[in-house]
Amino acid sequence: MLAQADGDRRDADGLAVVPDLSGVARLEAAAGVRFGSISTARDQTERGLAERRERLARLETDSDATVVLMGSWGRREVTNESDDDFMVLFEGSARDDARPTIDAVAELLSGSPPGSEEIFGRQVWLNDLRGKIGRDEDSNANLTRRMLFVLESVPVCGDATHARALIGLLTGYLDANVKDYRPPRFLLNDLIRYWRTIAVDFESKMRERKGEGWGLRNAKLRLSRKSLFAGGLLPVLECYRYVSDEMAGYLVDRMSVRPLDRIADVFVDHRALDAGVRSLSAYDEFLAILDDGDKRRQLTELSVDAAAESPLFTRVAELGREFEGGLLALLFDDPELRRRMRGRKVQHALSYMNLAALRKCLWLRIESLPPDPATPDPATTRRAPGRNRFRVVSDGFGIMLRRVDFGGAASYLTLRAISDVISSDCELELRGLR
Repeated sequence: MLAQADGDRRDADGLAVVPDLSGVARLEAAAGVRFGSISTARDQTERGLAERRERLARLETDSDATVVLMGSWGRREVTNESDDDFMVLFEGSARDDARPTIDAVAELLSGSPPGSEEIFGRQVWLNDLRGKIGRDEDSNANLTRRMLFVLESVPVCGDATHARALIGLLTGYLDANVKDYRPPRFLLNDLIRYWRTIAVDFESKMRERKGEGWGLRNAKLRLSRKSLFAGGLLPVLECYRYVSDEMAGYLVDRMSVRPLDRIADVFVDHRALDAGVRSLSAYDEFLAILDDGDKRRQLTELSVDAAAESPLFTRVAELGREFEGGLLALLFDDPELRRRMRGRKVQHALSYMNLAALRKCLWLRIESLPPDPATPDPATTRRAPGRNRFRVVSDGFGIMLRRVDFGGAASYLTLRAISDVISSDCELELRGLR
C-alpha cells in the first residue's frame, strides 16, 4: 500500500509520513488506500491539457487575455465524455476587437461544445467579475463565472494573466473588514450564495427542459457540485489559522490546486482519515460511473419518475450520502472546525447540501417546551425570537438539525425556510409557535 512507500514512517499521531505528497496522494499515503478512478481521471486530464495548450500556442492573443477550462477540466476529473467548458477572460473592462475571439478558440479546442446556459464560450471581463459583487448587475451568470474561475479554472493559454486575475479576485474579497484568525466573511458569504444558486438553478433548468438530462445532472449535483462547494468552503474556514495579512497568499495557494486536493488536505490536517476515505472512496466510484459510457447514458436518459426503480441511480444516491457524510463528520466532529460552523449562514448552506434528505423526510415535529426550565438541554432546545422554546422530534432531517446545532433566532427562521422546500407529501407540525 502507498502508506508503506516511505519505509512506513509515522508521526507522533500515527499518521504515515511521506515527503512531498499533498492532497489526494497525501490522504492515500496516510490511510493506506488508493483511489484508482481519481488517478485515472487526472492522468487523462493532464494529457488533454497538454494537447490543448499545444494547439492554443499558435493563437493570436492580447497580452491581458487568458483562455481557461472549467468543469471537469478544472477539477482534473476528465472522463470520456467531458465537455470543453471554456471562457476567455481579459483584464480590465469590455472593449471591441479583443483577441482571441470565441470562434478562434472553439476552432482549436476539441471535444463536445460548451453547454447551452450561456456561462461558457464567452469573452469575460475581470472588472465585471470583481466590480459587481453583490450589486444589481451581479447576475447569476456573472456570479457563476467568478466562482468557477476562483474554484475550478485551469489556464490553457495566458498563464500569467490567469494568475494575476486569481490574485485580483481573491484580494478584492479580502479588502472588506477582514479580521485576524477569522474566516473572511465577504468571500464566505459569496461562496454560500453560489451554492444556493446552484441548488435553485438545478430545479429551474429541469423545469425549463422538462426533465431532460435529470439523472446525470442530479448525480453531479450530489457529488461534483458538492465537491466544488466543499473545495472552496474548507480553505475559507481554515483561514482561522492566519492573520489577515497572510490570508491572501494562503487562499491563492489553495485555490491554485485541485478541489479534491484541498478537501483531502483538510481531512489529513484534522486527523479525520476515516471520514476522508469515506468521502473520497464514494467520489472515486462516482468517477468510475461517469467514465463508463453505458452507465453515463443511463443516467442522462433517466427521468425523475423512473429514478426510484433504477439500481444505478440508487447507488449514485448512496455515494452522494457517503460523500456528504464524510464532509459533515469532518466539519462537526473536529472541535476547531465546529467552532467555525457556528455562523448561521454556513449552517443554512449546509442544510441545502441535503435537499434529497429534505424531500424524503417523513416526519418533522416541533414540540413546545415550558419556558425557562431550571436545567435546559442545549442539545435539543432552542429559543425562537420572543416565543416559547421548542424541541425537534424527528427522523431524517430532524436528526441533522440537532447535529448542525442551529442556535437562537436562526432556529425558527431555518425551520420556516425548510417548510418551504419540503415536498408536499411531507408533514410539518408546529405546536406552541405563533
